[in-house]
Amino acid sequence: MEKEKRKLKTIKMDLFEFYNIDILSVYQNNPDVYEVYTDNFEGKVLIREDYYENLLPEEMINIYIHIQFGFRTKKDGELALAVLSTDLRKAPDVEQKKWQGFRINDESIFKKEDDRFKLFYDRYIMGNWDIENGVLTKIKSLVSEINALTEMTLDVSMFKIEKDLYLTFPSAENDHKYQDAHTRVYGFLIDGLQMSAIKKLAIKTNIELEKDIKKTLKALKKILPEELQNEIIKPLRKVSKKRGPATHNTRKPAKNFPSFSQFNSDMENIFKSLELIKEFIEKTTNISAEVCMERKNKLEMLPKFDVEREKEIKSNYSIYKFNNIVEKTIEKVEIGFKKRGKNQPENELSFLYFNDGSTLSISIVSNIKQLINSDEQNIINNLSLKFHLDFVPPLKKR
Repeated sequence: MEKEKRKLKTIKMDLFEFYNIDILSVYQNNPDVYEVYTDNFEGKVLIREDYYENLLPEEMINIYIHIQFGFRTKKDGELALAVLSTDLRKAPDVEQKKWQGFRINDESIFKKEDDRFKLFYDRYIMGNWDIENGVLTKIKSLVSEINALTEMTLDVSMFKIEKDLYLTFPSAENDHKYQDAHTRVYGFLIDGLQMSAIKKLAIKTNIELEKDIKKTLKALKKILPEELQNEIIKPLRKVSKKRGPATHNTRKPAKNFPSFSQFNSDMENIFKSLELIKEFIEKTTNISAEVCMERKNKLEMLPKFDVEREKEIKSNYSIYKFNNIVEKTIEKVEIGFKKRGKNQPENELSFLYFNDGSTLSISIVSNIKQLINSDEQNIINNLSLKFHLDFVPPLKKR
Protein backbone atom coordinates (compact mmCIF):
# COMPACT_ATOMS: atom_id res chain seq x y z
CA MET A 1 0.00 0.00 0.00
CA GLU A 2 2.86 2.40 0.91
CA LYS A 3 4.58 1.59 -2.39
CA GLU A 4 1.40 2.54 -4.30
CA LYS A 5 1.21 5.90 -2.46
CA ARG A 6 4.82 6.69 -3.38
CA LYS A 7 4.14 5.77 -7.00
CA LEU A 8 1.03 7.99 -7.07
CA LYS A 9 3.01 10.91 -5.65
CA THR A 10 5.68 10.48 -8.34
CA ILE A 11 3.06 10.46 -11.09
CA LYS A 12 1.50 13.65 -9.72
CA MET A 13 4.82 15.51 -9.58
CA ASP A 14 5.74 14.35 -13.07
CA LEU A 15 3.01 16.66 -14.25
CA PHE A 16 5.15 19.64 -13.21
CA GLU A 17 8.54 21.15 -13.76
CA PHE A 18 9.84 23.74 -11.32
CA TYR A 19 11.58 27.01 -12.20
CA ASN A 20 13.07 30.01 -10.45
CA ILE A 21 10.54 32.86 -10.49
CA ASP A 22 13.15 35.12 -12.10
CA ILE A 23 12.25 33.56 -15.48
CA LEU A 24 9.22 35.88 -15.50
CA SER A 25 11.53 38.90 -15.84
CA VAL A 26 12.69 37.56 -19.22
CA TYR A 27 9.14 38.08 -20.49
CA GLN A 28 8.21 41.11 -18.39
CA ASN A 29 11.16 42.99 -19.91
CA ASN A 30 9.54 42.61 -23.34
CA PRO A 31 5.98 43.90 -22.74
CA ASP A 32 5.55 44.70 -26.46
CA VAL A 33 5.86 40.97 -27.24
CA TYR A 34 4.66 39.06 -24.16
CA GLU A 35 2.05 39.34 -21.43
CA VAL A 36 2.65 37.96 -17.94
CA TYR A 37 -0.36 37.52 -15.65
CA THR A 38 0.02 36.50 -12.01
CA ASP A 39 -2.50 36.10 -9.22
CA ASN A 40 -2.53 34.67 -5.73
CA PHE A 41 -1.94 31.04 -6.71
CA GLU A 42 -1.59 30.97 -10.51
CA GLY A 43 -0.34 32.81 -13.56
CA LYS A 44 0.44 32.51 -17.25
CA VAL A 45 2.90 33.71 -19.87
CA LEU A 46 1.59 34.27 -23.39
CA ILE A 47 2.36 36.06 -26.60
CA ARG A 48 0.59 39.37 -27.17
CA GLU A 49 -2.27 38.82 -29.58
CA ASP A 50 -1.68 42.04 -31.53
CA TYR A 51 2.03 41.25 -31.91
CA TYR A 52 1.39 37.65 -32.98
CA GLU A 53 -1.16 38.59 -35.62
CA ASN A 54 1.37 40.83 -37.38
CA LEU A 55 3.99 38.08 -37.73
CA LEU A 56 4.71 36.13 -40.91
CA PRO A 57 3.56 32.47 -40.82
CA GLU A 58 7.15 31.21 -40.58
CA GLU A 59 7.80 33.55 -37.65
CA MET A 60 4.70 32.42 -35.75
CA ILE A 61 6.04 28.88 -35.42
CA ASN A 62 9.12 29.97 -33.46
CA ILE A 63 7.60 32.46 -31.05
CA TYR A 64 4.14 31.26 -29.94
CA ILE A 65 3.94 30.61 -26.22
CA HIS A 66 1.13 30.02 -23.73
CA ILE A 67 2.38 28.58 -20.46
CA GLN A 68 0.28 28.23 -17.32
CA PHE A 69 1.84 27.89 -13.90
CA GLY A 70 1.18 27.77 -10.19
CA PHE A 71 3.43 28.81 -7.32
CA ARG A 72 5.53 26.49 -5.16
CA THR A 73 6.89 27.78 -1.85
CA LYS A 74 10.51 27.10 -0.88
CA LYS A 75 11.54 26.41 2.69
CA ASP A 76 13.12 29.87 2.86
CA GLY A 77 9.77 31.46 1.93
CA GLU A 78 10.76 32.36 -1.65
CA LEU A 79 8.44 31.33 -4.48
CA ALA A 80 9.11 29.20 -7.54
CA LEU A 81 6.96 28.39 -10.55
CA ALA A 82 5.25 25.03 -10.95
CA VAL A 83 4.78 24.71 -14.69
CA LEU A 84 2.55 22.17 -16.39
CA SER A 85 5.06 20.07 -18.32
CA THR A 86 2.77 19.69 -21.33
CA ASP A 87 2.52 23.46 -21.73
CA LEU A 88 6.27 23.89 -21.88
CA ARG A 89 6.75 21.00 -24.30
CA LYS A 90 4.30 22.64 -26.72
CA ALA A 91 6.40 25.81 -26.79
CA PRO A 92 8.97 26.28 -29.62
CA ASP A 93 12.54 25.12 -28.91
CA VAL A 94 13.77 28.70 -28.71
CA GLU A 95 11.27 29.38 -25.90
CA GLN A 96 12.03 26.15 -24.05
CA LYS A 97 15.75 27.03 -24.02
CA LYS A 98 14.97 30.29 -22.20
CA TRP A 99 13.56 28.29 -19.31
CA GLN A 100 16.28 25.70 -18.88
CA GLY A 101 18.72 28.06 -17.13
CA PHE A 102 16.08 28.61 -14.42
CA ARG A 103 15.20 24.92 -13.89
CA ILE A 104 15.02 23.62 -10.29
CA ASN A 105 15.85 19.92 -10.07
CA ASP A 106 16.13 19.54 -6.30
CA GLU A 107 12.57 19.31 -5.02
CA SER A 108 13.73 18.92 -1.42
CA ILE A 109 13.99 22.74 -1.23
CA PHE A 110 10.19 23.03 -1.24
CA LYS A 111 7.86 23.03 1.76
CA LYS A 112 5.91 19.81 2.17
CA GLU A 113 2.76 21.68 3.18
CA ASP A 114 2.01 24.37 0.59
CA ASP A 115 -1.53 25.77 0.61
CA ARG A 116 -0.94 28.06 -2.38
CA PHE A 117 0.32 25.21 -4.58
CA LYS A 118 -2.54 22.99 -3.39
CA LEU A 119 -5.08 25.55 -4.68
CA PHE A 120 -3.51 25.39 -8.14
CA TYR A 121 -3.26 21.60 -8.07
CA ASP A 122 -6.82 21.06 -6.86
CA ARG A 123 -8.30 23.37 -9.50
CA TYR A 124 -6.33 22.43 -12.62
CA ILE A 125 -5.34 18.83 -11.94
CA MET A 126 -8.18 17.56 -9.77
CA GLY A 127 -10.79 19.72 -11.55
CA ASN A 128 -12.19 21.36 -8.44
CA TRP A 129 -13.75 24.51 -9.89
CA ASP A 130 -15.11 25.50 -6.50
CA ILE A 131 -11.66 26.95 -5.82
CA GLU A 132 -12.17 30.70 -5.64
CA ASN A 133 -10.39 32.93 -8.15
CA GLY A 134 -7.35 34.89 -7.02
CA VAL A 135 -7.91 38.41 -5.73
CA LEU A 136 -6.63 40.20 -8.86
CA THR A 137 -9.04 38.25 -11.06
CA LYS A 138 -11.85 39.20 -8.68
CA ILE A 139 -10.81 42.87 -8.74
CA LYS A 140 -10.78 43.04 -12.55
CA SER A 141 -14.17 41.33 -12.68
CA LEU A 142 -15.60 43.76 -10.10
CA VAL A 143 -14.23 46.77 -12.00
CA SER A 144 -15.99 45.45 -15.11
CA GLU A 145 -19.25 45.28 -13.14
CA ILE A 146 -18.83 48.83 -11.82
CA ASN A 147 -18.06 50.11 -15.32
CA ALA A 148 -21.12 48.35 -16.76
CA LEU A 149 -23.22 49.88 -13.98
CA THR A 150 -22.08 53.45 -14.68
CA GLU A 151 -22.03 53.05 -18.48
CA MET A 152 -25.66 51.90 -18.51
CA THR A 153 -26.89 54.46 -15.95
CA LEU A 154 -24.57 57.48 -16.32
CA ASP A 155 -23.31 56.95 -19.88
CA VAL A 156 -19.67 56.96 -18.72
CA SER A 157 -17.41 54.30 -17.24
CA MET A 158 -16.19 54.73 -13.66
CA PHE A 159 -12.71 53.51 -14.59
CA LYS A 160 -10.87 54.16 -17.82
CA ILE A 161 -9.20 50.83 -18.55
CA GLU A 162 -6.08 51.00 -20.67
CA LYS A 163 -5.90 47.97 -22.94
CA ASP A 164 -2.22 47.27 -22.20
CA LEU A 165 -2.44 47.72 -18.42
CA TYR A 166 -2.92 44.54 -16.41
CA LEU A 167 -2.31 43.69 -12.77
CA THR A 168 0.39 41.34 -11.52
CA PHE A 169 1.63 40.09 -8.18
CA PRO A 170 5.20 40.94 -7.09
CA SER A 171 7.68 38.69 -8.92
CA ALA A 172 10.13 38.50 -5.99
CA GLU A 173 10.11 38.77 -2.21
CA ASN A 174 11.57 42.27 -1.90
CA ASP A 175 10.19 45.76 -1.31
CA HIS A 176 11.02 46.99 -4.84
CA LYS A 177 8.82 44.34 -6.48
CA TYR A 178 6.11 45.09 -3.90
CA GLN A 179 6.21 48.79 -4.86
CA ASP A 180 6.23 47.95 -8.59
CA ALA A 181 3.09 45.82 -8.20
CA HIS A 182 1.34 48.72 -6.45
CA THR A 183 2.37 51.02 -9.29
CA ARG A 184 0.36 48.90 -11.72
CA VAL A 185 -2.64 48.94 -9.38
CA TYR A 186 -2.31 52.72 -9.12
CA GLY A 187 -2.43 53.05 -12.91
CA PHE A 188 -5.42 50.71 -13.09
CA LEU A 189 -7.57 52.15 -10.29
CA ILE A 190 -6.38 55.64 -9.28
CA ASP A 191 -5.19 57.01 -12.62
CA GLY A 192 -8.11 55.22 -14.23
CA LEU A 193 -10.77 56.74 -11.96
CA GLN A 194 -12.77 59.20 -14.09
CA MET A 195 -13.85 62.61 -12.78
CA SER A 196 -16.72 62.73 -15.31
CA ALA A 197 -18.35 59.69 -13.66
CA ILE A 198 -17.87 61.13 -10.17
CA LYS A 199 -19.47 64.44 -11.23
CA LYS A 200 -22.52 62.61 -12.60
CA LEU A 201 -22.82 60.64 -9.36
CA ALA A 202 -22.60 63.95 -7.48
CA ILE A 203 -25.60 65.22 -9.42
CA LYS A 204 -27.50 62.02 -8.59
CA THR A 205 -26.73 62.45 -4.88
CA ASN A 206 -27.47 66.20 -4.90
CA ILE A 207 -23.95 67.04 -3.77
CA GLU A 208 -22.16 70.06 -5.21
CA LEU A 209 -18.47 69.52 -5.89
CA GLU A 210 -16.12 72.48 -5.55
CA LYS A 211 -14.74 73.58 -8.91
CA ASP A 212 -11.17 73.51 -7.60
CA ILE A 213 -11.27 69.77 -6.79
CA LYS A 214 -8.85 68.17 -9.24
CA LYS A 215 -8.00 64.86 -7.57
CA THR A 216 -10.45 62.03 -8.19
CA LEU A 217 -10.04 60.39 -4.78
CA LYS A 218 -10.83 63.67 -3.04
CA ALA A 219 -13.92 64.13 -5.23
CA LEU A 220 -15.02 60.53 -4.66
CA LYS A 221 -14.70 60.94 -0.90
CA LYS A 222 -16.83 64.10 -1.07
CA ILE A 223 -19.84 62.30 -2.60
CA LEU A 224 -19.67 59.22 -0.37
CA PRO A 225 -21.75 58.83 2.79
CA GLU A 226 -19.61 59.62 5.82
CA GLU A 227 -19.80 56.07 7.17
CA LEU A 228 -18.27 54.69 3.95
CA GLN A 229 -15.53 57.24 3.36
CA ASN A 230 -12.77 55.64 5.43
CA GLU A 231 -13.51 52.05 4.35
CA ILE A 232 -13.44 52.99 0.66
CA ILE A 233 -10.73 55.63 0.47
CA LYS A 234 -8.13 54.26 2.92
CA PRO A 235 -7.16 51.14 0.87
CA LEU A 236 -6.93 53.27 -2.29
CA ARG A 237 -4.71 55.84 -0.60
CA LYS A 238 -2.44 53.03 0.60
CA VAL A 239 -1.87 52.02 -3.03
CA SER A 240 -0.85 55.60 -3.77
CA LYS A 241 1.54 55.64 -0.81
CA LYS A 242 3.16 52.25 -1.48
CA ARG A 243 3.82 52.90 -5.15
CA GLY A 244 5.50 56.24 -4.29
CA PRO A 245 9.13 55.04 -4.09
CA ALA A 246 8.80 53.20 -7.41
CA THR A 247 7.93 56.43 -9.22
CA HIS A 248 10.91 58.40 -7.89
CA ASN A 249 14.07 58.69 -9.96
CA THR A 250 16.07 56.97 -7.24
CA ARG A 251 15.15 54.69 -4.36
CA LYS A 252 17.06 52.83 -1.67
CA PRO A 253 18.48 49.38 -2.46
CA ALA A 254 15.93 46.56 -2.36
CA LYS A 255 15.31 44.84 0.96
CA ASN A 256 13.97 41.39 1.69
CA PHE A 257 10.21 41.73 2.22
CA PRO A 258 7.19 39.35 2.28
CA SER A 259 5.84 41.11 -0.80
CA PHE A 260 3.56 38.31 -2.00
CA SER A 261 1.53 37.87 1.19
CA GLN A 262 1.42 41.59 1.98
CA PHE A 263 0.33 42.49 -1.53
CA ASN A 264 -2.39 39.84 -1.37
CA SER A 265 -3.66 41.34 1.90
CA ASP A 266 -3.63 44.84 0.37
CA MET A 267 -5.60 43.65 -2.64
CA GLU A 268 -8.19 41.92 -0.45
CA ASN A 269 -8.82 45.34 1.14
CA ILE A 270 -9.02 46.94 -2.32
CA PHE A 271 -11.60 44.34 -3.32
CA LYS A 272 -13.73 45.19 -0.28
CA SER A 273 -13.41 48.89 -1.12
CA LEU A 274 -14.61 48.29 -4.69
CA GLU A 275 -17.53 46.20 -3.45
CA LEU A 276 -18.65 49.14 -1.31
CA ILE A 277 -18.30 51.50 -4.29
CA LYS A 278 -20.48 49.17 -6.36
CA GLU A 279 -23.14 48.98 -3.65
CA PHE A 280 -23.10 52.78 -3.28
CA ILE A 281 -23.65 53.29 -7.03
CA GLU A 282 -26.39 50.63 -7.12
CA LYS A 283 -28.19 52.42 -4.31
CA THR A 284 -27.69 55.83 -5.97
CA THR A 285 -28.96 54.72 -9.40
CA ASN A 286 -31.49 52.17 -8.07
CA ILE A 287 -30.25 49.63 -10.65
CA SER A 288 -28.18 46.50 -10.01
CA ALA A 289 -24.75 45.87 -11.55
CA GLU A 290 -25.92 42.39 -12.56
CA VAL A 291 -28.70 43.81 -14.76
CA CYS A 292 -26.30 46.36 -16.27
CA MET A 293 -23.66 43.71 -16.96
CA GLU A 294 -26.22 41.53 -18.73
CA ARG A 295 -27.39 44.46 -20.86
CA LYS A 296 -23.85 45.52 -21.71
CA ASN A 297 -22.88 41.99 -22.77
CA LYS A 298 -25.93 41.76 -25.04
CA LEU A 299 -25.23 45.18 -26.56
CA GLU A 300 -21.65 44.11 -27.31
CA MET A 301 -22.96 40.99 -29.07
CA LEU A 302 -25.04 43.04 -31.50
CA PRO A 303 -23.67 43.05 -35.08
CA LYS A 304 -21.66 46.09 -36.10
CA PHE A 305 -22.20 48.41 -39.08
CA ASP A 306 -19.53 48.66 -41.76
CA VAL A 307 -19.09 52.42 -41.40
CA GLU A 308 -17.03 52.59 -44.59
CA ARG A 309 -20.12 51.63 -46.59
CA GLU A 310 -22.57 54.12 -45.07
CA LYS A 311 -22.64 56.29 -48.20
CA GLU A 312 -23.62 53.32 -50.36
CA ILE A 313 -27.19 53.33 -49.01
CA LYS A 314 -29.30 55.20 -51.57
CA SER A 315 -32.90 56.34 -51.29
CA ASN A 316 -34.04 53.69 -53.80
CA TYR A 317 -32.65 50.84 -51.68
CA SER A 318 -35.21 48.68 -49.90
CA ILE A 319 -33.48 49.11 -46.53
CA TYR A 320 -33.87 52.91 -46.83
CA LYS A 321 -37.58 52.46 -46.11
CA PHE A 322 -36.77 51.92 -42.45
CA ASN A 323 -36.58 55.71 -42.21
CA ASN A 324 -40.35 55.82 -42.70
CA ILE A 325 -41.00 54.40 -39.24
CA VAL A 326 -39.02 56.95 -37.21
CA GLU A 327 -41.08 58.19 -34.22
CA LYS A 328 -43.93 55.77 -34.99
CA THR A 329 -45.37 53.56 -32.27
CA ILE A 330 -45.76 49.83 -32.94
CA GLU A 331 -49.29 48.65 -32.22
CA LYS A 332 -49.03 45.02 -33.29
CA VAL A 333 -46.46 42.54 -34.67
CA GLU A 334 -47.04 39.46 -36.82
CA ILE A 335 -44.31 36.89 -37.43
CA GLY A 336 -44.23 33.74 -39.51
CA PHE A 337 -42.91 32.27 -42.76
CA LYS A 338 -43.40 33.76 -46.19
CA LYS A 339 -45.58 31.68 -48.49
CA ARG A 340 -43.18 29.88 -50.81
CA GLY A 341 -43.38 29.98 -54.56
CA LYS A 342 -41.93 27.32 -56.84
CA ASN A 343 -38.16 26.89 -56.38
CA GLN A 344 -38.04 29.52 -53.65
CA PRO A 345 -36.16 29.03 -50.37
CA GLU A 346 -37.76 29.22 -46.94
CA ASN A 347 -38.02 32.81 -45.78
CA GLU A 348 -39.06 34.31 -42.45
CA LEU A 349 -41.53 37.19 -42.58
CA SER A 350 -42.68 39.84 -40.15
CA PHE A 351 -45.21 42.67 -40.26
CA LEU A 352 -45.04 45.73 -38.05
CA TYR A 353 -48.34 47.58 -37.63
CA PHE A 354 -48.17 51.18 -36.39
CA ASN A 355 -50.86 53.10 -34.55
CA ASP A 356 -51.18 55.65 -37.37
CA GLY A 357 -52.37 52.89 -39.73
CA SER A 358 -49.07 52.35 -41.58
CA THR A 359 -47.51 48.89 -42.04
CA LEU A 360 -44.02 47.61 -42.71
CA SER A 361 -43.22 44.10 -43.94
CA ILE A 362 -39.71 42.67 -43.47
CA SER A 363 -38.37 39.62 -45.30
CA ILE A 364 -35.02 38.50 -46.75
CA VAL A 365 -33.88 38.20 -50.35
CA SER A 366 -30.62 36.76 -51.69
CA ASN A 367 -28.81 36.16 -54.95
CA ILE A 368 -28.13 32.50 -54.21
CA LYS A 369 -30.01 31.42 -57.34
CA GLN A 370 -27.53 33.27 -59.55
CA LEU A 371 -24.57 31.62 -57.78
CA ILE A 372 -25.89 28.07 -57.56
CA ASN A 373 -23.42 26.68 -60.10
CA SER A 374 -20.44 28.65 -58.83
CA ASP A 375 -17.52 27.28 -56.88
CA GLU A 376 -17.47 27.63 -53.08
CA GLN A 377 -15.10 30.62 -52.98
CA ASN A 378 -17.18 32.55 -55.51
CA ILE A 379 -20.32 31.95 -53.43
CA ILE A 380 -18.55 33.17 -50.26
CA ASN A 381 -17.29 36.31 -52.01
CA ASN A 382 -20.49 37.24 -53.79
CA LEU A 383 -23.41 35.90 -51.77
CA SER A 384 -25.62 38.68 -50.39
CA LEU A 385 -28.57 38.55 -48.02
CA LYS A 386 -30.67 41.70 -47.89
CA PHE A 387 -33.78 43.01 -46.22
CA HIS A 388 -36.77 43.32 -48.49
CA LEU A 389 -39.04 46.02 -47.08
CA ASP A 390 -42.48 47.10 -48.15
CA PHE A 391 -43.89 50.16 -46.44
CA VAL A 392 -47.62 50.92 -46.65
CA PRO A 393 -48.30 54.53 -45.59
CA PRO A 394 -51.39 55.43 -43.56
CA LEU A 395 -54.53 56.93 -45.07
CA LYS A 396 -54.26 60.70 -45.19
CA LYS A 397 -57.27 62.96 -45.06
CA ARG A 398 -57.75 65.43 -47.89
